[in-house]
Amino acid sequence: MNSKTLILMTVALLSGTIAIAQPEPGTFSVIPKVGISANKFTGDTDEVLWFGIADMGRYYEIQRRENPTHPYQVNVPEEEYYNQILMTFDKPKIQTGFTGGVDFQYQISRRWAVSVGLNYSYKRCGFKTSSEEQLFARVPNFEWESESLVYKMHYYQFPILAKFYIYKGLALNAGAQFGGLRQAYRKYESRVLFYSTSQYFIRDEVMRDYWWSSKLEVGKWYSRKTDVRLTRNLEKFDFSIPVGLSYEYKELLFDARADIGLTSISKNDDIKCRNLGFVFSIGYRFDL
Repeated sequence: MNSKTLILMTVALLSGTIAIAQPEPGTFSVIPKVGISANKFTGDTDEVLWFGIADMGRYYEIQRRENPTHPYQVNVPEEEYYNQILMTFDKPKIQTGFTGGVDFQYQISRRWAVSVGLNYSYKRCGFKTSSEEQLFARVPNFEWESESLVYKMHYYQFPILAKFYIYKGLALNAGAQFGGLRQAYRKYESRVLFYSTSQYFIRDEVMRDYWWSSKLEVGKWYSRKTDVRLTRNLEKFDFSIPVGLSYEYKELLFDARADIGLTSISKNDDIKCRNLGFVFSIGYRFDL
């Protein structure tokens, strides 16, 4: 058997295998699927976080000095003991998430099919770097470093797709997707180092308070994490255009698509920030 004959036999075998990948016209299929997503923000992506660190040891020291007989009654100016920090994040970063659900597909003809889906999507969108601005001029007794800022959003999604088969089991998919936000969180990680032993009071923009006791070791970095729920700050409805390719091999379906968000996720009319995602999934087709 020469090489030309072997190649022709291989092509014929693959063609026959792929030819049975597509369902027959009139077939209704249920396709459960799971996959991963990669998401980022587009549009107005600057994020600003406000933090304050109060040196309570300094605060009480000034009170005792100014009014030794009645401590804690002196009105101490904030710039004497309080440090206000403004963190600006301006470089969106792709973060991976999870997606899963089921599609209901109807094969109209050899070339065309339509599907309606119900998905659960866990999207994560982050930021790379940040800049820091010290708003109060008092020399602080600490150093502050930002490590990461990530939004974590949970959506229910309802995609409606038209599928056009380019060749055998290879198809182009496009349509519309309607999403509903279930809940959202913002996770922020930072590090802080203190140069003196005192009581430190840390407060972020949503008034979540954290106490650092006097037992903290001077000159040692301590990690700080906050996970703030932001569901009420984001829009419940999300509309996007999914576009991609799928490939069917026997009962298996491999799907890769871009999910282009068209609506702003923020309730603030001055901020137009949208989701941009890429979804890779694998499914198994049950023909009914």
